[in-house]
Amino acid sequence: MILYAKISKLTSYVIKSSDAGKLTNLLASDLGLLEQRLVVLTFASLFPVQIIGWTIILVFRIGWAAIIGVLVIVLMIPVSMKVSKKNGQIIK
Repeated sequence: MILYAKISKLTSYVIKSSDAGKLTNLLASDLGLLEQRLVVLTFASLFPVQIIGWTIILVFRIGWAAIIGVLVIVLMIPVSMKVSKKNGQIIK
């Protein structure tokens, strides 16, 4: 999809004058980006399922205190993101 958008913007003269290496480079960079996005999407979609599964296992093993522990960990995610964002701004 991304490669199609890039190639469709090129004129026929540019396509004829460009060599196979440039087109291969475009294809490789687009496929690399697509692969990275698919990996992130896979992990992001499985994250809630894993949290629920591990919480159920922990409740059976150590009791209801596991829910409080998991809740604290999940609520710390936005705090960690904000701290990382501020740290990135300070470094710049």
